[in-house]
Parts: sequence; structure tokens; C-alpha cells
Amino acid sequence: MPDKRERRTGTFLKVPYDFRRPTLARFNARVWNPDELRIAVPKDFGWGWTINIHALLRRLRIVRRQGTQPDRQSSATGDAIAASDNPRVLPRRGAAGMPAASF
Repeated sequence: MPDKRERRTGTFLKVPYDFRRPTLARFNARVWNPDELRIAVPKDFGWGWTINIHALLRRLRIVRRQGTQPDRQSSATGDAIAASDNPRVLPRRGAAGMPAASF
């Protein structure tokens, strides 16, 4: 049987808990973790979940995942046009379907 001091992390009724002394590194790893895809992650101290802000902003398409480049789309003339971060937004076009000039 493990000692009571060793049972500071785990789950109870499928809810995670962590009663170790909180550290800044563990707090940062839970609240802003670009490698984690889940939005709800176990709390750094206490019982329950906390929000991974980076995953939330990535889901809302406010930030990109690290190491990704913006997509490139080609127009009818073969010119490459940078797409916006939101794939549902199309580039602005001029009269004949050509990309609009930006000054």
C-alpha cells in the first residue's frame, strides 16, 4: 500500500487531482502548452480541470500551431496568393477575377 505522501496525484470519480506544491513551470505547462491539443487539462494544483489557453486560441484560429506556415492558394493566372488564417475567408478579387491591387 503506498504511503499517503505518495498519493498526491491521481483521479477520483474520473476527475483529476494534484495536491503537490505548485510550481511556475507546471503552471506554465498546463495553462500555455502549444504541444497539447486538449483545451481542458488537469489543474496544476487542486481538483478538476483548467483551461489550456493556447489550445483554446488555436481552436478559435487566433494563433497558429508552432512551426506551421500559412497556406498558399493559386489564382487562375498561376500567381500565388497568401491565404488568410481563416480558410473560409477568400482573397479579395478585382473585376475580371484577378487579384485586387492593394496600395
